[in-house]
Amino acid sequence: MKKLVLSLVAVSTMLAAGAANAAQTPFNGQLDFSGAMTSTAPVWKWEIPAASQTAAKGWSTTADSGVVTGANTVFTLDNADIPFIQGYTPDAVGEGGPGLVPTITVAGNHVLTDTPQALDVSVTGDGKADAGTMKMTLSGAAATAFSIPGVNTPEVYKTAGALGQSAYDMISKHVDAGVRVFDAATTMSYIENRLSDVQYVNQVASYATNLGKFSLSFPTASIPDAWTATVPVTVTYS
Repeated sequence: MKKLVLSLVAVSTMLAAGAANAAQTPFNGQLDFSGAMTSTAPVWKWEIPAASQTAAKGWSTTADSGVVTGANTVFTLDNADIPFIQGYTPDAVGEGGPGLVPTITVAGNHVLTDTPQALDVSVTGDGKADAGTMKMTLSGAAATAFSIPGVNTPEVYKTAGALGQSAYDMISKHVDAGVRVFDAATTMSYIENRLSDVQYVNQVASYATNLGKFSLSFPTASIPDAWTATVPVTVTYS
């Protein structure tokens, strides 16, 4: 008798499960995403002035102006300084954060301070690569302005000297008249530290560089009749 009861219970359960499965219906759905770009303008703009491209061509020197140093002859070039890479933020950056700090690399050297840096680039002479070396000095300057929430007056800094003034001129339209501009030898560090920090707001910044103090060095036994040299520059962000 107990076996019969168990059998009936089992049949009843199976029937209930079958009824529940029969009540299910297929499901189809989707989740759609959309958005808008609030700004497509670049944070930084960079250029090498067109006038510099022209000024770097057609240089000449005389063969007897070189100074023999060991196996090489060195020619000092009296050409004036040439403005090199320049960059600025065309609009104020709302707040600092990652991906805004530029790293400028010129001929393999990082431009990280306001201290002039010596550069060496290979020279092609008479169509032969690495015929000699061109030496020069890269001078850099910067300017920046930023605010701290709750502080009414922004802080403004620039590198001292004419090159620092050139950098400041790129962002001066963002600085109200009467705001004091401080000369600081660590202006590039200010840019690096402030642009990466969310507590600083309404930031603008700029860089200006010059190339100068040029010289050429060739093996004395193979001084070319004509030469070319290239100074590469890249900008990345962190």
